[in-house]
Amino acid sequence: MRKRFLPIALVISALVFARPGHAGMLQDSWDRTVSVVGTATGIILSPFQAAAEWTMNFLRSEERALAAEMNRFVSTLRQDLNRFETLAGRAGFTLSNVSVKPGIIPEVELAFEPAEEITPAAEAALRQELAQLSGAMGALERAVILLLLDVDERVEAIRPNGFRVGEIAFALVAIFPEMTINFVRAEPAAR
Repeated sequence: MRKRFLPIALVISALVFARPGHAGMLQDSWDRTVSVVGTATGIILSPFQAAAEWTMNFLRSEERALAAEMNRFVSTLRQDLNRFETLAGRAGFTLSNVSVKPGIIPEVELAFEPAEEITPAAEAALRQELAQLSGAMGALERAVILLLLDVDERVEAIRPNGFRVGEIAFALVAIFPEMTINFVRAEPAAR
C-alpha cells in the first residue's frame, strides 16, 4: 500500500505545484512532498515506536527482576528444605524426594514417607510449635506438617483394603499445597 501511495502522491504534487517553465518549482514541490510524507509517517509511527521501546525496556527490567527472584529462590530452597525435613522427622516422616520445575513461578514438590509412630505428647508439642509459626513460609510449613500428622484419619475412607500409605507428595505451587497420596500394598502379617 505504501509503495503505491508514494508515487501517486509525487505525481499529484508535481501536477498541483508545478508551473510550466519553472523547473525549480518542480524540485521544490518534490522536496515538500517528501517532507510532508516523512513528517506524516513520523507522526503515525511515533506512538508505536515509543510503545515498542517502552515494552522492550519493561521486558528487560522484568527479566532482570525474574533472574534475581530465581536466585533468591535457589538460595533459600536448601534452608527451607532443611526446616521441612526437621519438622517432618518430628512428625514421624522422612523427606524422600524433592522435585523442582523451574519457571516464572517455580514449582516444588516434596514427597514424604512414613517412618515411625510418634507419641501423643510429641505430637501435641509439635502442633503447639506449629501454631506459633508466622509468615507465608510458616503458614506453608504448618499446612504441610498438619496434613502429615492427620493423613491416616483423612485417607481411611479411601484407602484400598490391603494397602497402606506409602508416600505423600505436596506440590507447593499455591498458598494451599496440593496433596497426592500413594498407597502401597501392606506387607502380610507373619504366620
